[in-house]
Amino acid sequence: MRIEKSDAELINKLEYPHNYNLTLVLAKRKNATTLSFYCYGNKVSDKCKKKIDQAIRILSSLNLPFYFTYTKRESEYVGKCNFFEVYVGKNEKCLDRIVNSETDEDLGKNYGFPRTAVRAFEKESSVSLTEFTLPEKFRNHNHFAQFVFSKEHLNREMRKVKRLAKIVKKFNPELYDYMTS
Repeated sequence: MRIEKSDAELINKLEYPHNYNLTLVLAKRKNATTLSFYCYGNKVSDKCKKKIDQAIRILSSLNLPFYFTYTKRESEYVGKCNFFEVYVGKNEKCLDRIVNSETDEDLGKNYGFPRTAVRAFEKESSVSLTEFTLPEKFRNHNHFAQFVFSKEHLNREMRKVKRLAKIVKKFNPELYDYMTS
């Protein structure tokens, strides 16, 4: 699979981690992703509307199937929030799977997370990157980790992160440079 330079330029108009995850979907290394947008307050700001509209235009230009959802939420931390999610699949079948995922295991599998990390998350025995010091060979790859790690399989999972970094470097070098700087 090859990502055209023009596609990478489109993707890079989006913010991290949306641009990272879409690169992996286009490179066929991830079945699906979700672009989440939080718009705080009672009304949806023009700035938030523009981000959502931009994402939808880019997905349409890339011919990626997507499904859009909207909910209102309230949190003790941020108050009222308008929450938008755009589910994206590498094809219609993958989109259908992510939209209809019913468990964390289903979501993790569809997002391409390692099974060991998904199991650790379900058992609440996972660790995040903030809980340990990364070995030197993985230090500039922490932004490529979009999942929590299992204590038992940390090295294997970090090798997957390193492979994902190589994929981004190959298909979207500008994004790779941004993520490792």
